[in-house]
Amino acid sequence: TPGMYVFAVASIAADDEAVIRKLVELSYADEHTTDYLFEMQNAVMYTLGNFNEIIEILAQVFVWVGLGLALFSALLLMNFISTSISYKKRDIGILRAVGARSSDVFKIFFSEAFIIALINFALAVATSIAAVLVLNYYMRNSGINITLLSFGAVQVAIMLGVSILVAALASFLPVRSIARKKPVDAIKDR
Repeated sequence: TPGMYVFAVASIAADDEAVIRKLVELSYADEHTTDYLFEMQNAVMYTLGNFNEIIEILAQVFVWVGLGLALFSALLLMNFISTSISYKKRDIGILRAVGARSSDVFKIFFSEAFIIALINFALAVATSIAAVLVLNYYMRNSGINITLLSFGAVQVAIMLGVSILVAALASFLPVRSIARKKPVDAIKDR
């Protein structure tokens, strides 16, 4: 009967592949390309719907936990580099006394911070790839044939950018304050 329906219950022959394929296409069709939108409901679709909700919640948790860990790691790296630079105040004073400019001193300590940041970056990428592979392998072996996590070039680029930014900030701020001092004051550690 023609008309608008909220839902319809119909049986489909399991061997009628063309009808099943058409229903699947219509259930994922764009609402602008067709007048009909079929949402298939069966045990599999119900389970996938529930699983999708869990994945969306976990994605939000992973984002916030990841941001928290990234901030914590950035602070640890900044602390390490800042402490290293503060122990080298005398060396900075000597460099300035023999004619090194502030930019030269910054380049030296930025190079050190950059090497430390690259080592941390390499370890973070290796750990992330291993974690993604293990979690996806576990998901596939537990009967859910999906890729839960993905790790690609975008994530690597973000990690590299954050590493370089943290190294630059961590070395620039302490070196700037020490390099602005008179060489005599930096040597005497005032």
